[in-house]
Amino acid sequence: MRVALLLLLAAGCGGAPTAGMRLAFEEADVTRAARAPDLLARAREARERAEVAAAEGDEDAAADYATEARLWLRAALVEVDRLELEAARLQDEQEEETLAQRLAQTQAERRAREATLGRERAAAVAREQMERAFVAAEARETRRQDPHAMDPLAAARAFLDRARLLTATARALRAPVESTTTLLATLEAAPTTREGSQALREALVLHRQALTLLGEARADSPVTPAVIASLVESAQERGLEVSLTPDGAFVPLNRSDVSKMADLIREFPHGPIRFQGRGARRFHRSLGSEEGVRRGRLSSDEAAGELSAQLPAYGTAAGLPVETESPESELSAPAPSEPTPDAG
Repeated sequence: MRVALLLLLAAGCGGAPTAGMRLAFEEADVTRAARAPDLLARAREARERAEVAAAEGDEDAAADYATEARLWLRAALVEVDRLELEAARLQDEQEEETLAQRLAQTQAERRAREATLGRERAAAVAREQMERAFVAAEARETRRQDPHAMDPLAAARAFLDRARLLTATARALRAPVESTTTLLATLEAAPTTREGSQALREALVLHRQALTLLGEARADSPVTPAVIASLVESAQERGLEVSLTPDGAFVPLNRSDVSKMADLIREFPHGPIRFQGRGARRFHRSLGSEEGVRRGRLSSDEAAGELSAQLPAYGTAAGLPVETESPESELSAPAPSEPTPDAG
């Protein structure tokens, strides 16, 4: 049921602005989520705002509020999971006096389970934080007011934290020592107490420098299942979906997705990128002006279909078992071809 719900929440990003949100609330165990009343209240408030915006014909605002409602609902369910896990732990401790032998085995199993859940939950929280940070960055770039978006200063801190991780990963991949040392020093010295919009703007610049540095470091390493999984996750954090086929990774695009696609190209340097569909040439030209994007990788094919990008190097033609790899493995499990730090 939980897997189906998470898939439903992800699928809700498409179609009518509020359709996926309504379906998410219908399928979710809202009674159970009420154990986290503050998070559920925020989810309901965002849902109401989405409905109002949809009724007023503001589809962009409706989509933003609908996304926020689904994220708050998901956060409520995750918090309930935590409460239930804590209750189970307390129950185990109460049995220690009479079930010492059984308890020893139970404690070992629980520690392993909690470690696994803790890693998964930490990764989920980090993903959700970056999703909200990207929403805040997009709101700043488009000058769209969103009272429920992440605070710009909090978003700036999130981008700086991610930039540190990306730079550390680049250093482990043998990026130039001078470049990584300089960027890490700049990141550590970056102020996060100034005006929020300015802090976010500066953090985005540093984050993109880290993406470029990591992309340059990755260029000499092969494409692995972990790298492909990281591509999918990075795209999803930016609100983009990725389909993996033997012919490559395909990313449906809107004309406003230039900066999002530029980030992916900076971070994932392998092979060409082909844009196809309506507006492909215009998108190609706009992307070619982005700093850190190698124009020689880009080509376009104007056609009648929907606009999309094809990244042939990140497909499944080599039989890569993408579904068996987690994106975190690239950052936590060193490999001979692409060693990585234990940075998270």
